Amino acid sequence: MAKSRSKTAAELAAELAKDPEHQERFAERQAIASAQGAAAAKDERQLVAELSAVGVSVASVYDFVGKSVPPTPSAAAPVLVKHLLVLHIRVVREGIIRALSCSHLRSYAFEALKAGYTESTDPLERWLFANALASMAALEELRSDLVGIQEYAGLFGSGWPG
Repeated sequence: MAKSRSKTAAELAAELAKDPEHQERFAERQAIASAQGAAAAKDERQLVAELSAVGVSVASVYDFVGKSVPPTPSAAAPVLVKHLLVLHIRVVREGIIRALSCSHLRSYAFEALKAGYTESTDPLERWLFANALASMAALEELRSDLVGIQEYAGLFGSGWPG
């Protein structure tokens, strides 16, 4: 009996390129992603303008996210904190919280992040707030102030690195 050979990625891609159902689903996903991107850009337009006014030039709040160097500049923190109180679509709000997840922003964002954690009922958003707080504080510092923070203990190291 001959051993069957797995398809290569190139073979699978060629097969999918000829599949009209796959192409239709792919086009639908692309259209949805494009619409979501446009909605996010529209939603964060004011935020980006306010950041520019304080000398921080970005195209999106996500320009701060996932970058080890340079971290979110301190000049951006008051604007980002202000925008925690502004109604934004989910993806933009998540970007704001993630952009504030820097230990050097503690003096600007710590209390606002604690308040956001306390007020949020969304499990993903609470995780984002807990993660941001973990970049600034030890779990012991927050345990008495934030109900349920122990649930996120795995996010906290042995102590605040700052």
